[in-house]
Amino acid sequence: MTDPKKKDNAGEVKQFRGKVGKCPICKTPAVVEHRPFCSKRCSQIDLGRWLSEVYRVPAPDEEVSDAETWSADTSPRRNDP
Repeated sequence: MTDPKKKDNAGEVKQFRGKVGKCPICKTPAVVEHRPFCSKRCSQIDLGRWLSEVYRVPAPDEEVSDAETWSADTSPRRNDP
């Protein structure tokens, strides 16, 4: 069932003309039905990797707000003899 046809909003069937690349899991040609994967199995492997946190989106380091930076720079300083 690799019918590369899609329906648009008006119900017309349009031919899929995009390039179908390789499956990111096993590197075999991807199937339109499971795009970007080649099969449901590879799709499930990828989902399992996300759920087990093998893949991670990097989080920014703890940011200091401008208000905190400003208050730290303008705090009164004492000159003790």
